[in-house]
Amino acid sequence: MGQQLREDFWTESYHVSTWDDYLRHNMRRTKADAEVSARILKLHRGAAPPRVHRMIERHSAFPHYDMPLKATNEQI
Repeated sequence: MGQQLREDFWTESYHVSTWDDYLRHNMRRTKADAEVSARILKLHRGAAPPRVHRMIERHSAFPHYDMPLKATNEQI
């Protein structure tokens, strides 16, 4: 069975090669990103701030077999 959808649970997933790439992604926020995050945070109903959990998935294949989610100029 798949994961049950919950109204109080938000999931985002990122496909990055390394943990450093993930951290770099989070550090390069634009003003527009910050504005969107602030608008989303206003939707939170709890008294305490939302809790964040990060999960790391180990590659099950060699990196050269990995397919990117978005085509690069070299692939077009």
